[in-house]
Amino acid sequence: ISDLYKSLEQKESKIQQLAETVKKFEKEFKQFAQLFGKNGSFLSNIQALSSHIDKSAWLEAQVRQLLQTANQQQSKFDLRALVEAIDTVKQKITLLETNDQRLVVLEGETSKHDAHINIHKAQLNKNEERFKLLEGACYNGKLIWKVTDYKMKKREALDGHTVSIFSQPFYTSRCG
Repeated sequence: ISDLYKSLEQKESKIQQLAETVKKFEKEFKQFAQLFGKNGSFLSNIQALSSHIDKSAWLEAQVRQLLQTANQQQSKFDLRALVEAIDTVKQKITLLETNDQRLVVLEGETSKHDAHINIHKAQLNKNEERFKLLEGACYNGKLIWKVTDYKMKKREALDGHTVSIFSQPFYTSRCG
């Protein structure tokens, strides 16, 4: 009987260690969930979650082993506290699995947002080019010609290449 008590104490300490590990994983998971809100750390969160899923699978296997040994010795001792602890661990594992599904949904949302951002960047570039043209336009009938990269164009002309110089639009009045 003393051997059974010792093995029971060992199993209870192992269960406490597993419960502490699960609590530690819960804390880590909460931290990762907060970090996920930041779009830049998305990939690292997914990798961390996958490692947590692996760890939770390992924990679940450990819990099943403990449950089997507890069921074998249940006729000799009252192990209700152990069964309750195992149920708690199962609930925590289920919570981890549901959070994995939420991350998949958030991954889709992030890719949609990235596509929208790229569209906005393209539109911003078009607007900047348009403003450059409008800034150089003149309406008083005088042509102000800005030649960019003058040194390079002069060098090309001296080498015998045909150099093209581009002018911004200019007008004699606002109406044309």
